[in-house]
Amino acid sequence: MGTSHSRVNNQLSQHIWSWCIDHNVWLTVAHIPGKQNTEADRESRLTQRETKRTLQKPIFDAATKKLDVTPNVDLFASSVIQQLLQNISEEEATGLLVVPHWPTQTWWSYLMSMLIDFPLMLPRKEDTLYLPAQPQLLHPLHKKLQLLACRLSGVSKQAEEFRQGLHRSLCNPGAQVPKNSIRLTTSDGRSSVVQGVLIPFQLL
Repeated sequence: MGTSHSRVNNQLSQHIWSWCIDHNVWLTVAHIPGKQNTEADRESRLTQRETKRTLQKPIFDAATKKLDVTPNVDLFASSVIQQLLQNISEEEATGLLVVPHWPTQTWWSYLMSMLIDFPLMLPRKEDTLYLPAQPQLLHPLHKKLQLLACRLSGVSKQAEEFRQGLHRSLCNPGAQVPKNSIRLTTSDGRSSVVQGVLIPFQLL
């Protein structure tokens, strides 16, 4: 059985392989040339193209300067955000993660609970995310996509220290108190709430 650079895919492959052995099932893998497998080949190339988008360097540099961080590795996350957060937590690491402003996702509360600095809202421009090979090709969601640069820590004590002293409220100062006490993001989209603590977002 071959291997994968992805730990998650490796574990999944081993699980499938073990299940097949237990149930006396044989798997045979065969390569189909792209010319013969046109539909799958086309979809895989489209997927690769979309995941190779890069954050504009001036925006990235401005964000790291404002957050006062110097990442050792500069990678735009193209894998599952939930898995990235879990890795940071398990390894008790610190990092700068650029994510979509997407409060309805399951990983959102997990992300907010790991913050050690105010999230930075990046400028919403047509070319904030671009393809180096085809810079003229705009991201399909460029009109709606709002990105956040989040400084995170897998050490819960560091996140707790950041939240200490912040405004304990479910709304911005002077705003009407929301009826739903479990809402995680205020209506203006520029702040979030973690354990009753209001965390405002900065603008770059």
